[in-house]
Amino acid sequence: MEMISVSHTFEKLIQAKKLFSQHDKEIVQIKLKAGEVIKEHRSPKHVFIFVAQGEVEFTVNGEEVEVNQERILYMEPDELHALKAITDVSLYVVKC
Repeated sequence: MEMISVSHTFEKLIQAKKLFSQHDKEIVQIKLKAGEVIKEHRSPKHVFIFVAQGEVEFTVNGEEVEVNQERILYMEPDELHALKAITDVSLYVVKC
């Protein structure tokens, strides 16, 4: 096991914690209240979204998709995406 210091910057004050970061891999936990939004952005890495609790709506390249505990979202590098919490939500972002 390896202990890793965490720090991460978001445009808006949201509850987020970097859980792991090593080379080109990263895991971040994000918690949003219903109605909160993260504006459009891109990641240069592959991204997997795992929802631990609640439901969130992602817009990926103009297409809307709801993600919950029963669905995993995968995005290719540089796909334009945004998200809005439908309910209070806790999710994990895995970048690699």
